This record gives sequence, structure tokens and C-alpha cells, in this order.
Amino acid sequence: MQTRGRTAERVVRPALVVALAVAVVAGFQQSLFGHLPDALEPGLAPIWVLALVFLGAELYVVHAESRTELIALTPHDAGIVLGLFLVAPSELLFAQLAGAAVALLALRHGRPRLVVTRLASLALGTTVAVLVFTSISRLGDPAGPLGWVAALAAAVTGTVVATLASAAAGDALPARERLRTALALAAAGSVAASSIALAAIALARNGDVAAILLLVPFVSCAVALRAYSSERRRLEHMRALYHSMRSVQRAPGLETGVAELLAETRRLLEAELAMVILLPSDPAAAPLVATATARGEQELHAAYLAPVLDGAVRLVLGSGSLLVLADREPAELRGLLAELATKDALLVRLSGDSGARGVLLVGGSGSVPEFTEDDLRLLETYAGHAGVLIENDRLEQSLTEVTELKEQLRHQAYHDALTGLPNRVLFAERVARAIRPGEEATAAVLFLDLDDFKTINDSLGHHVGDALLVAVARRVEAAVRPGDVPARLGGDEFAVLARVVVTEEAERIADRLVRALEEPFVIEDREISVHTSVGIAFGEPGSALADELLRNADVAMYDAKRGGKRRYTSYEPEMHLRVRERQELGAAIERAVARGEIGVHYQPIVDLSTRRVVALEALARWDRREHGLLAPTSFVPLADELGIMLEIGRTVLRESCRQARAWQVSFPGHEDLTLTVNLAPSELHNPQLATEVATILLETGFAPDRLVLEITESGVMRSPEEALRTMLELRELGVTLALDDFGTGHSSLAHLREFPIDTLKIARPFVAGLPDGELDGVFVDAIVRLATSLGLEVVAEGIESAGQADAVAALGCTHGQGFYFGEPLGELGVSAYLGSRTLPVILSHPLSHVA
Repeated sequence: MQTRGRTAERVVRPALVVALAVAVVAGFQQSLFGHLPDALEPGLAPIWVLALVFLGAELYVVHAESRTELIALTPHDAGIVLGLFLVAPSELLFAQLAGAAVALLALRHGRPRLVVTRLASLALGTTVAVLVFTSISRLGDPAGPLGWVAALAAAVTGTVVATLASAAAGDALPARERLRTALALAAAGSVAASSIALAAIALARNGDVAAILLLVPFVSCAVALRAYSSERRRLEHMRALYHSMRSVQRAPGLETGVAELLAETRRLLEAELAMVILLPSDPAAAPLVATATARGEQELHAAYLAPVLDGAVRLVLGSGSLLVLADREPAELRGLLAELATKDALLVRLSGDSGARGVLLVGGSGSVPEFTEDDLRLLETYAGHAGVLIENDRLEQSLTEVTELKEQLRHQAYHDALTGLPNRVLFAERVARAIRPGEEATAAVLFLDLDDFKTINDSLGHHVGDALLVAVARRVEAAVRPGDVPARLGGDEFAVLARVVVTEEAERIADRLVRALEEPFVIEDREISVHTSVGIAFGEPGSALADELLRNADVAMYDAKRGGKRRYTSYEPEMHLRVRERQELGAAIERAVARGEIGVHYQPIVDLSTRRVVALEALARWDRREHGLLAPTSFVPLADELGIMLEIGRTVLRESCRQARAWQVSFPGHEDLTLTVNLAPSELHNPQLATEVATILLETGFAPDRLVLEITESGVMRSPEEALRTMLELRELGVTLALDDFGTGHSSLAHLREFPIDTLKIARPFVAGLPDGELDGVFVDAIVRLATSLGLEVVAEGIESAGQADAVAALGCTHGQGFYFGEPLGELGVSAYLGSRTLPVILSHPLSHVA
């Protein structure tokens, strides 16, 4: 519709202007049509009277350019017929243009485009009427009946042409039915007006003054037709109002309803602009605004209004509806039309049962008449219904928001906020449902706990830990079957509920979960390794409680950790005893740290070529009451998991540095005695480790280049980047680094090349088979060659015989350690050891096979 309107503006209106020029030239020059007749009844009425007739006719048409039926029902037809008989064609055209121009300029001042368009359509119709009248009159006597027929045909044809031209010159062509009705009315009105004009001419020929009485039926007919037109227009508005309200009412949601309201408002009033301004619930907030123009729509959004528009809204909310015209713009709203870029405007309140909800604003188009009070009343009626609908939409939206909020709260109550997985509450409900009587499949609960996750959280920060948990959750989801239920129970604990027919199905799922976490994660451009231990518990329908099933799976998981981690284990009843013992052991370790029960023993490291003691390895020992002396393997892993290994490590390092320094001073020949101290994984990933080591060295006076810190491959691989940073900081202090148990971990040679390692310690299993084990000899030889090529020293661990000592020395090892050279001893034992001239005889000891 808009495209057709723009086509009319580009094509029809210029054509009408050209037609006006041609008509004027033709009327005055009388050359385009050949010889045009002079007046048939000269002297009956002067030309100025005829101009007054056309002036009155045009004044009758108040809104001619948008109401084609009124264009057809004007007194112009009577004026044309009178002009055909009383004046020459040029005088007729002059009188019509002069009278119509005066009326148009009085009614349409400031709108020259409409004036020119209207004059062009009238001139075109009159020119056509003259042509038709002249053509028919040439067939006989124009003063007789033939002339009457010619005048009627000319008037009807001219009116039809003028009606079509005026309709085509609008922004949009009227609907076909409406145009057909207008043309029919035009023809009928033209016949009636022309007939009255002919009768007046006939009476005037005889000098009968009663001709003036013909104005009575003429005016009566015109008034009746105008009343019909107004009523018809009112009915059209009511029909449009009805359809508009139905369209708005059917629109779902507030945003859609407002958009439909704006579109229907523009259609209803043929407006350029429609705007809705909804009041916010919070007086300090910005109102909600939506607009619709011929160029497009802007959805409902919060926006502060321009001052003049804000003043208009406040005025409407306080005083009622406003009709703002270009020549009658209220002083307090000066500049409103310029702000809206429209020629006029209507503003009405949108009210509901609870009061004013906002304002509906309509801006007029330059191609349609100015808004009237009738338009304002129509818009008020429309806004009254629309306000109720908007209020209902807002109530529905509020109800929808409450429902959505309720769903969100329910989702949050049953799902983990970090990973989006079901939480412990929802998982327990699903487990209870899976084991209720009547279920066919067996419920398997798989309980997952990340190995050594606390170390990552403490060393890299909780934000990295959270990102890692999210990544783990995604891998867990990918590793389970479509019907299984993965969940995060809290912290680094996850679980999976699976329906299985045989136990092997659950074990296959557990195996996939363990393998899914083998590949390192990349978090914030750093590589992090984390693994999981899985416990499995089965529940037959109707035979167990959900809490009991979860507890059994948790117990099995801890048993998997105790058995070496990175594995899965199915629940067995005796596991409860082991878990209880583990809990008791954890509590005992915490008490031991507080009581100072964790001490240090030392094992010598010798130069294999001279068999001279060159270093001591500090080993933590727990003197547990009623249990005797406990080796590190019995409590260090649990202490590391419980987060208390940092305190134990600081105690061991401080005590061993103090004691080693005392030995350096007390025993001649041992001034360069080296001290080796083990670092647990949590210690290696402690971001303050380098600072703490520097402080202890300063306190004890022990030289940094005499301190060797041993790390394990598995500890490094928890977070290689973080470990590398800590290792570089230690190297800057002058501390030496050794890689313990080389060959038993899972790090690659690439990492060995990248890490600042000074010493490799060959693990006990490779030494145990010497000197007879050929394969063990091959492995030791390969490790020694690798270390030599990298410029590293080699220490063979676990030497328990002279044959083993000779074998590793022959393969190129420079240093050895083991019970053949000395067992871990306390302070007094080491002092005696260092003071002896020869190595002591090996004594049998309950810890002879543990470090």
C-alpha cells in the first residue's frame, strides 16, 4: 500500500499539474480543441457570480482529498452546467479556478501541494466536460434538448474524471469497493445537480424569478448527501475500530499486543506515526516506549522522553486528550510537532481499571487532512479499549514472570548452579524412584571424587577450580549413556545413576568415566591434570534406601582411593570398616600435627665410587601412640588429601635444615653435607612455597645449594604449568631439584626436557632385579644414558645388597641409596653414623622396605 502511494506521488500528481497547465492554455487559447463556442445564454449571469458558485462548492468540501464521495457530491456539477451555457469555456475555467483557489487557500493555507493537486483535478474534469459538451453539441442545436443531454453527459464525465484523479492523487488508492461507491455517487449526484442547473437556465430564459427557489432542493440534497457521507464515515470508523480491537486482542503477550496496537492505530487514522508510552511501576525508572512509522517499527523498550514530549505526556495524564494542530499548538507544547516530525498530533490516555497506564500518541501525515475532534473522539474510544487490553497483558506478563521465576527457583533448588547438573536433592529423589518396588532394572549408583582436587583449588585459585569442575561435568555427561542421570553432589563430588541388568554394565560406565578424565584439561591456557576414583553400589528394587545406596557408593569410592586412585571399585560390606579406620586415621593425623608427633628420620646417600656419605634424605615419621613408628606411606597421602600436608612439610623442612646445619658444623669432613627433602603434590603447587623455603633457609642458616627438593612425576602432572613456575622460583633461590621414582609415573620425555631437574632417582623396582635381571639392567642403563645426555646426576634407590650396588655403579650411576648403606635413623643414630670411620653393619628393621 505504501509503495502504491509513493507511485501516485511520483507519477499522478505531476501529471495533474501538467493537465492543469494544458487545461488553462486550452481554455484561454481555444486552439487545442479547435473552435470552442461562445456563451449560449450570454448575460443571464456575470462571471463573478459563477466564481462565487465555485467558491461555495469548494467550501462545501472540507476534507476533499481523502473522502472521494464528498468530491463527487459537490455543487461543482451545477456550476459547470451553468458555465457551459452562460459563459465561454475560458471564462468557465477561469471562474472555477478562481473560486476554488480562494476557498482552498482559505482552508489549506500552508499546504500548497494539496491546493495544486485539487485545482489540477478540477481543471482536468472541467476540460473533459467541455470536450464532451462540444463534441455532442456539434450534432445539433445546443440550445435545445440535445444541449441538455450534452450538458448532463459532460457534467457526469467531468465529475467521474475529477473523482478518479483526486483518488489517484492520494497517498494510497481507496479500496475497490469504496472507489466504486464513490463513482456511483458521483454520477448520481452529478445528474441531480446538473438537472437542477438546467431547470434554472430554462426558467431564467423566460425571466422567471422563481428559478432562485431551485436552490432549496439543491441545498437540501447536498445537506442530505453530506449527512449520509458523515454517517457512512462514522460506520467505517466503527468497523475499523472493531477489527482493530480484535487484532489487538488476539495478539499474544504485551510486546506483540503493543506492536499490533500501533499498526492498527496507523491504519485506523491513516497516520504517519503511532507511539505508545507506558508508565513504569517504579516512578524513578524510564517509561516503556514503542513506535511505528512508515519506515518501520521500534519494539517496546525503556527510554527517557524528550522534555517537550514528557511535558505533553504529563499534560494528557493530568488534563485529558489533546488535539495539537500546526496553527493551534499550545504554548507549553511549543516544538512538539517538530520533535515528532508530523503536521499535527493526537494524544489520549490509556487507562485501565487501576487508572492511567500510559499515553497513545498519533502523528498526522502530510498527505491526509488535519485531524479533527471526530478523530480525537474515535481515538479516545479506541484507547479506552486498548488500555484495558494492555493492562490485562501486563497482568498476564507479570503472572508469566512469576511463573518463570517459580520455575527458575525450582530449577535452582534441584540443580547445581555451577555445572547445571542435578544436585544432591534431585539425585536422591531419582535414586529413590529407581529402587522403589515394581521397577524392573537394578539401580547402580556411581560415586565420583576428583583425586587431589584441593591442591588445584589452593594453588591456582577457586576461579580455576570452578572452571575445571564445569569441564569435568561436561566430560561426565559425555561418558554416560543417554538414559543415565549425572549429578554434582557438591565440591568435587559427582555421581551417576544408571539402570543396569548386569553389574558389568555399571563397571563399563565407571571405566569410561575414569578414562574420560585421563586427558589433561586446558583451563585459562594452562594444562591441568585431574583424575577420579569411582565407587559403585547396586540397589535392587524395594531392597534398599536411597541414602544407604549413596553411602555405600561413597564408601566404595574411598576404598578405590585407598587402593591407588584413578580406578573404580564396587561396594562390599567390609569396606565400612576400612572407611571408619580411615576417618579415625585422619582425625589422629590432625591431632598428631597439633601435638608435634611428626618427626624426621634420615637415610644416607653415598657416592658409589668412594662409598662416602654425601647426603641425607629427610623422611617424615609419625610416632603414633600405641602403634609405634609409622612410615610416610601410611599417613602422607591421607594428610595431603585432608589439606594438612603443608603444615607437616614445613615442620619437616625446618627441622631437617636445622639438624643438617648442626651436623655440618659438628662433624669435620661433612661441611658440604647435602640434605634431600620430599615435597608432597600439595606442597609443590603451593604458590608460597619458594617464599617459605627462603624463610626457613634464612632462619636455619642452611645454604640453598646444599638443599635438594624431591618431586614426583604424578605431583608435577597435576598442573604442569603451575609446577614449572614453582620449580623456577626454587631454582632462583639456588635450590637443587630431583625427580623421584623416575620411570613409574606418567610424564613424558618432553616434560623432562622442559622442567629444571638436576637429578634423577631411579625407582626401587628397576634396582630390585639386579644384578641377575637382564631386562632391569637394560632399563637402568637406558635411564642412566638419558640422564647423562641431559647433564643430570643419577641416584639409584632401594639398594639392599653389594651385588646391586656394584651393578648400578657399573651401569654408570654415581650415587646410591638403600638399606645396604643405612636405614632411616633418628638424630642420635645419624650422629653416630657420621662419626664412624666405616659404614655401619646393616640392621634388620621393620621399616627395611619402606622409605
